[in-house]
Amino acid sequence: MWHPEMKHQDKEKQDGNGISFLTDKIEILRKEMLISKNARMLYKIEEELFSKQGELVFTNIFTAHKTVAAINKKRNVREFPELAVRISEFFATGLLHEIGHFIIEKYLKEVNPNALSEAGKTLLNSFSEGDIDAVARAFLTEFPPQPILRGEKSVEEYLKETIDGRPARE
Repeated sequence: MWHPEMKHQDKEKQDGNGISFLTDKIEILRKEMLISKNARMLYKIEEELFSKQGELVFTNIFTAHKTVAAINKKRNVREFPELAVRISEFFATGLLHEIGHFIIEKYLKEVNPNALSEAGKTLLNSFSEGDIDAVARAFLTEFPPQPILRGEKSVEEYLKETIDGRPARE
């Protein structure tokens, strides 16, 4: 039986009937979610679990369970069970995040490849460039990509970059 504290194993196992299975390779769709800088530090979530863009990435059940266990340990769920994070909630959050990515990418591919830049121009009709920059800086400070978190780049430097073929501002 699998348990979140089982050690990661790379060897293929065999059952009594010779049917192979990989106990550690129970793959799920790659899921990502945004985790604030404060939560990363509070729950001591391992840095290597984050993408370059700063999203928590989990690609297998072991990683997800390990992360949820770390969160629940810090929340002292034995004494305060109402604070527990359930693995199902964790997966659902990642799934919703990925659905959002999917919808946006599909729209950009099939309907309007310029939608993000057009949205930025529309925002300028209601807000000043300084206001929009302030929101972008606040977001990147709260949910920093790895280069900002590590101090390799400033928020301003990051905003000038191109990521996956698009300006970081988008």
